[in-house]
Amino acid sequence: MVLAVEGLVLQRRDGVHLLGPLDLSLARGERLGLVGESGSGKSLLLQALFGALPPGVVLTAGGVRAFGVAMAHSGPARNQLRGSRLAWVPQQPGQALNPLLTLAEHLALPPSLHR
Repeated sequence: MVLAVEGLVLQRRDGVHLLGPLDLSLARGERLGLVGESGSGKSLLLQALFGALPPGVVLTAGGVRAFGVAMAHSGPARNQLRGSRLAWVPQQPGQALNPLLTLAEHLALPPSLHR
């Protein structure tokens, strides 16, 4: 399994429920699209997938594993995945994309930064 999310629940530190419980899995060769209203938790889910939750948001149940690595815990194995095998382009591409580079150059950039 490339990606496994099991019983994921996210809350604010004050106990306000934000997302979940959520279960999903993604096998090699599969694709997944996330669709929802603004504020429905799409970006928050992706932040949890990358182990990059914003301050004040905590994982209270479940977890995320990518290529067999737990993403909630920092460490060299997780850091090797981010940018080399896992990538995320935020909803606002103007915040993530450099207008001086072509799309092909953008796609080639992460692997070159992690070698």
